[in-house]
Amino acid sequence: MNGRGMDPVPLPSFDHRPDIRLIAADLDGTLLDDEKELHEHFWPLVDALVERGVLFCPASGRQYANLYERFRPLAHEMVFIAENGAFVVRGTEEISSDTLSPGLVRSVVNVVRDVAAVVVSGVHWLDVMNPSTSKGAGLRHIQEALGITPGQTMVFGDFLNDLEMMDEAEYSFAMHNAHPALRERARYVAPPNSQNGVVRTISSVPGLPWTDWSG
Repeated sequence: MNGRGMDPVPLPSFDHRPDIRLIAADLDGTLLDDEKELHEHFWPLVDALVERGVLFCPASGRQYANLYERFRPLAHEMVFIAENGAFVVRGTEEISSDTLSPGLVRSVVNVVRDVAAVVVSGVHWLDVMNPSTSKGAGLRHIQEALGITPGQTMVFGDFLNDLEMMDEAEYSFAMHNAHPALRERARYVAPPNSQNGVVRTISSVPGLPWTDWSG
């Protein structure tokens, strides 16, 4: 048994060698384990990806500063989709942003102030963004800026804010623990976050860094 008492989930197999240039992964429920930590094998994997010219992209609803600090050891080698795609940055260089108008921000603040019992919560979040904002749009901006195609892109996600990313990559993976709607949208299924599914799946793909982590 492995990870929450589950049997190990089989890794996907490929009969060809994909030309992967960009890998994007959600954090909570995807890349991070159930304790919100990165697996120890993540860092050497990213080092190996960099050597092969493959760009790794954390994709999250978190703010850019939070992401940069989390991935600081290799942040200069990464591209970030922050704030659900509203802010996209390569290292410290902005690729794209999708900002709210000042008038809309004031309206949202006024509405919130009028609601009784509004508190800061570490568990529940409410994101306010433009209808055009999504992780998928952020991924598309990266592809356009760097000349990378959907056929050269791999993505991993587990929840509904990852849906649009699935449409921008030929190699789209829903985690085994993903929301059913995401599993329907993705082309493949990866082992759950509790079984280090992202790192093990990447390591299993022909042409990408291989180690015994994939076993």
